Amino acid sequence: MREWIEIDTAKVLSYVDSRQFTENQKRIPELHQQLHSKTGLGNDFLGWLDLPASITPNAISKLEDLAQDFRSSSSSFVHLGIGGSYLGARSAIEFYQTYQPAISNPLIIHFAGIDLSPASIYNLFKSLDDKDICLNVISKSGSTLETSVAFDLCLQYMKKRYISQDLKKRIIITTDPCQGALLQFAQESGFRTLPINTDIGGRYSVLTAVGLFPMAVMGLPIHSLIKGATQAQHDLSNVTNSANTYALLRQSLPVKQFMIEAFATFEPSLRYFTEWWKQLFGESLGKDHKGLFPVDIHYSTDLHAHGQYLQEGRRILLETFLTIDSLPKHLSAIRQSGKSTSLSMLNEQAMKATMAAHSEGGLPCLSLSMKDTSLFALGYLYYFMMKACAMSGYLSGVNPFNQPGVEKYKAYMRQQTQTRKRISSVQ
Repeated sequence: MREWIEIDTAKVLSYVDSRQFTENQKRIPELHQQLHSKTGLGNDFLGWLDLPASITPNAISKLEDLAQDFRSSSSSFVHLGIGGSYLGARSAIEFYQTYQPAISNPLIIHFAGIDLSPASIYNLFKSLDDKDICLNVISKSGSTLETSVAFDLCLQYMKKRYISQDLKKRIIITTDPCQGALLQFAQESGFRTLPINTDIGGRYSVLTAVGLFPMAVMGLPIHSLIKGATQAQHDLSNVTNSANTYALLRQSLPVKQFMIEAFATFEPSLRYFTEWWKQLFGESLGKDHKGLFPVDIHYSTDLHAHGQYLQEGRRILLETFLTIDSLPKHLSAIRQSGKSTSLSMLNEQAMKATMAAHSEGGLPCLSLSMKDTSLFALGYLYYFMMKACAMSGYLSGVNPFNQPGVEKYKAYMRQQTQTRKRISSVQ
């Protein structure tokens, strides 16, 4: 039976540092054991590792019932969150909606709290003026600046339109279940809450309420996603697996030459998955002056932007291709003037031609292929990437579950905000 994620290493093996590869390969069993015994770096944030199999059908049903109740009187769903608080949900929703011939879901979703642009909030409110709204705000700490600002503005906007009791039905807060400003505010205001697992960091939270509740609100059959992740949890628990192979190869390239990983796909449905991947790998592995800089490439569009550089520019990139093996039948061929045109075959040929040309031009090219467009396959892929990212961190000697650099810039932002407040009060 074909695996759910297949890896093709033919066009990358010749580029690896043979000594580093051998050393890393010897370390894989020990590091794999550290991860699963939870004795390695960042072991207090490994709740995601055994999570899929622990999610019960009853828990799924409760989440789906809450989602249905939440959306029942609304036509627009406002999702407030940034980074791991929104990329998992958005990537699954956009992937799922691409391949459904008809979706019986009247809700329109608006993602906000992902920037500080006044134009973004202005246009959000403009689009909501004649709509009934429900809102889910997601922040573990409750102090994430972009999300906090957007929530304050959205709450002011909604208070002008709904009475207090109605607001309690239309707003759900997903946050730390034990502490934090957002939890305290929710309790004081009487808003319903969902927990963010204390032992799971934001970028690993796609299979928690952070990702699953917005997916359920938008009508996704989340049980299928969880089944796929559960299968991956089982398959990747063995030391010999494709996720460990991906980690091994990307960590065995000569570090003085290869500094960037370009994650490429030929399917627009995966655009926000690549954004999710970019945050996962960038925030997890970019520490101690180590790590491949993650960028996402969207073909065939970007062949007309980055194609020339990738073909003949500096040889500093690993190019990883993510493909889908099988598309739904209704998309496999397009009828035009009485003839059937296989766009899927044309797209596949473009991918193979691109990989061949870039490989011939001196780029190491790695290929990952997911089996189909099911949520089962997507759930498997989420878990695969989290496992590969964790092992990449262990191989490079960094903690893949913290983000000290992010906390540093946040501290500066808070300091500048407080300074502006003091200046304003004096004036």
